[in-house]
Amino acid sequence: MKEKQILDPTQPMETTTRRWKGWIVFFIGLISLFYMADRQDAFVVTNSQCAMTSQRPSTVLHSGFPPIDNVTGLTILPGKAAAIAFEPNPAVERLNVMGGESWWDRLFPNRHVHLHSVQVPVLSAKNQTISAVVSICSGEGGRLTRRKRFPDMQRCVSTKAVEIETEPGDTFGVLEWEPEVVIVLKKSARYWLVLESPSVENSFEWVYAEQPSDVTESIPVAIQGENGWQMQLKDTPPPSAIVTVERHS
Repeated sequence: MKEKQILDPTQPMETTTRRWKGWIVFFIGLISLFYMADRQDAFVVTNSQCAMTSQRPSTVLHSGFPPIDNVTGLTILPGKAAAIAFEPNPAVERLNVMGGESWWDRLFPNRHVHLHSVQVPVLSAKNQTISAVVSICSGEGGRLTRRKRFPDMQRCVSTKAVEIETEPGDTFGVLEWEPEVVIVLKKSARYWLVLESPSVENSFEWVYAEQPSDVTESIPVAIQGENGWQMQLKDTPPPSAIVTVERHS
């Protein structure tokens, strides 16, 4: 005679519980996948928006445009230089964090900007090819002196050799510099845009700005001669220059 199999009354309940746990784990995993996908899309959009926002430079130096007629300029002697001062402190605007700066810059992003571009008009009566060295330098003096009187060529943040080929009919050419690496400038510091003639034989002219305003007339301009650096005369217009930076916060 066959023995009757005794069924455990708790077995159906345990089976149902396992099934419910399986469904719960499945739904949790599915929700997690949707959440991660949604966050990834948001991350991509945010990066794209930040990349677009970072391409809006701010002008921190604009000493004036060159004139159309009667173009003259500040003569830079062979092997010498001239410089114009500026402070890279644009209006405060919250933008994305860019890479390339030091850990100190990342800790205090509101205190600095990144150099975006430099434009300098030049002319030469003798040569169609104009070569120059463009530098962004700090000033001479101690650390406690914020507004340095003259540029210090031994304390340059960055230096770039540039060259342009002018046409016979051109009134002047424009030296342009857009750094390929991150150049950090402190908002609270004064810098000098230095234009130097690398040749010991040829000189060129840094084109004067047209009709300077009260603001541009007060921009410090220094000229390097045989006796060192000297300030440009007050009645002389400043040379034309444009410096733009990318704000960073």
